[in-house]
Amino acid sequence: DFIADGRLRPEEVRLDFAGQFDPPGRDDNRRAAEALGLGDLVVDHGALPYGAALRLLAASTVILLVGDLDLRAGQYIPGKLFDYLAVGRPILALLRPGEAEAIVRRLPGAYVAPPDDGAAIRAVLERLVDDWRAGRLAAGIDVLREPAFEPYRRDRQAAAFAALFRQVVSEASSRS
Repeated sequence: DFIADGRLRPEEVRLDFAGQFDPPGRDDNRRAAEALGLGDLVVDHGALPYGAALRLLAASTVILLVGDLDLRAGQYIPGKLFDYLAVGRPILALLRPGEAEAIVRRLPGAYVAPPDDGAAIRAVLERLVDDWRAGRLAAGIDVLREPAFEPYRRDRQAAAFAALFRQVVSEASSRS
């Protein structure tokens, strides 16, 4: 709709996907992009080395985070969210209410809608495009240096996991 109604020009939009765009033997996402007239705007990079994927994220105007439709999807945080936080770009998140959605909503310039609510997605896209046109996109923010987000840094996550692992091993060995 945004291209059809002239709100965006095709040369202003590119959707870069790294990782698995469609599962092997399937082409649902590719066919959906074609059906929506977005096929020429979608770039499927496939699997990328970690550093290359981070560079692609850092070069993005907005990062798209699409959550699962499963009703339990709000109960976990996708691992990629930590990388998204680290690059400090605006995030368009299509997430069910829950942990990940709560984190993203606290970010400067967060754009969040449920993944199965077309009207909410359209509204958040309208706000995002308006903010982009007006130069109001929050970018380059080192959110992981802000106290509220420090627990989500990889080094903090790794330290917490290591402490938990040591505790479990200690408890298991004390029972032996």
